[in-house]
Amino acid sequence: MMFASRDVEALLIDHARARGEDPFLIWRAETVLLQPGDSTPHDDHIHLRIACSPDEELAGCEGGGPRWPWLPVEPALGELDRATLEQIAHDDPFDLSTELHAQSGS
Repeated sequence: MMFASRDVEALLIDHARARGEDPFLIWRAETVLLQPGDSTPHDDHIHLRIACSPDEELAGCEGGGPRWPWLPVEPALGELDRATLEQIAHDDPFDLSTELHAQSGS
């Protein structure tokens, strides 16, 4: 999402059209531009909210908001075998000793 006042949005879209930008790109811009409804109009600045890519989501990025149709599809995780599920269930996320042993090679 790109939060800006309606006036700023109109200026940006008019500028893109005057430059001959691809109509699909202009449509994307019109889709993500939004005047905030819970604060003053952003007429002298913008806020840019970045979406997480599927790989970033797997690494823990938390996006939120709409899922735009042009973003890559999230990869399917697939089925986990019983041994993997048991290992996950027994792992203590606060026990760093196994991670430290793996990093040190011991």
